Amino acid sequence: MRQKTLDVLEFDKIRTLVANETVSDLGFDKVNQMAPAVDYETVVFQMEETDEISQIYNKHRLPSLSGLTKVSPLVHRAAIGGVLNVSELNQIKRLIQVQNQFKTFYNQLVEEDEGVKYEILDSRMSQLPVLTDLFQQINETCDTYDLYDNASYELQSIRSKISTTNQRIRQNLDRIVKSQANQKKLSDAIVTVRNERNVIPVKAEYRQDFNGIVHDQSASGQTLYIEPSSVVEMNNQISRLRNDEAVEKERILSQLTGYVAAEKDALLIAENVMGQLDFLIAKARYGRTIKGTKPRFQQQRTVYLPKAYHPLLNRETVVANTIEFMEDIETVIITGPNTGGKTVTLKTLGLIIVMAQSGLLVPTLDGSQLSVFKNVYCDIGDEQSIEQSLSTFSSHMTNIVEILQQADKHSLVLFDELGAGTDPSEGAALAMSILDYVRSIGALVMATTH
Repeated sequence: MRQKTLDVLEFDKIRTLVANETVSDLGFDKVNQMAPAVDYETVVFQMEETDEISQIYNKHRLPSLSGLTKVSPLVHRAAIGGVLNVSELNQIKRLIQVQNQFKTFYNQLVEEDEGVKYEILDSRMSQLPVLTDLFQQINETCDTYDLYDNASYELQSIRSKISTTNQRIRQNLDRIVKSQANQKKLSDAIVTVRNERNVIPVKAEYRQDFNGIVHDQSASGQTLYIEPSSVVEMNNQISRLRNDEAVEKERILSQLTGYVAAEKDALLIAENVMGQLDFLIAKARYGRTIKGTKPRFQQQRTVYLPKAYHPLLNRETVVANTIEFMEDIETVIITGPNTGGKTVTLKTLGLIIVMAQSGLLVPTLDGSQLSVFKNVYCDIGDEQSIEQSLSTFSSHMTNIVEILQQADKHSLVLFDELGAGTDPSEGAALAMSILDYVRSIGALVMATTH
């Protein structure tokens, strides 16, 4: 469907409202790709999908999808030998966790709603892979921030040595800072860290009383941060152990990344399905916000929208109108004074059709019926092009000529104030000619006039 039509009907604002209902960037991306389908089977399937998830959403508390992130870049990087860090592994873990929670929810749903068939959701659930082993491997190896000590025997041994050595350093330095003889020589009786080395804060005038390495000084220069010689070798040992720890962590992360790479296809499927579910739930949330209903699509040309209202206007104040093309009626003309709601009615019809063919519930009473349009064409409002320096009338005629060249029997055409902007008698004749032509090609048309 033409982007120009979507722009005129402000479909981007509908997208934004639906996107605001997503909880993950997976769903958000899918909303931003949302566009009206023009194939009958696709349109019907999308609407059935939205309706099914809406029924579930309105009756049950769905598991949270928050925390889902796009893992496909991580999976692809893992597949070519890149090593994932703990944070990235936790993103993989969260995806598996969420899909497992949704599986559990669905199984309970089937038991509770005995006799109710959720065929489309069942199809989605059957696509979700089994990733229990990968989840356990990540879950048992790291928390949110770091690898567990027992992620490997070697890592546990290294960290135990680091802890023991740190205790010895602390005991040594505690004796120094708590010594009565040193109280007046220290800026503060504490042990601190500079350049990843344990140091004590010594007053500059007592530098010669402490053997060791100066690692830093205060801004005033009155305090020196000294690593006493008695702990230098132990601090060196800590540095060596930290290097060993980093090597072992890299080995473990590389191993975990290999497990991720082995499940590449399964993880990509899980990401797509969960993103689609977030997208569908966002549609359901938005549908409930506008009190939307499911239209029934017909193979024959049909438009029946009972008490339709524009979804971007306040439902409490806007006047709802029933819009219907009755049998064998191909052209509907709305006449009346300015500010009487004619243009809003045109936009309401166009936007509802675009929404419906995008799989969104529509703001009407129950019972709406629609056919599937291959395109919707609009000439609404002042689309004058400054670059072309055309008059308002010429600008509209340029657009109308384009519409007449492209429209066919599968199109809906919306004209606002057709023939306006020129001599009334000439404008009326022109409008009649345009309407006659659109009717001759079999398109449905709604037009407004004074």
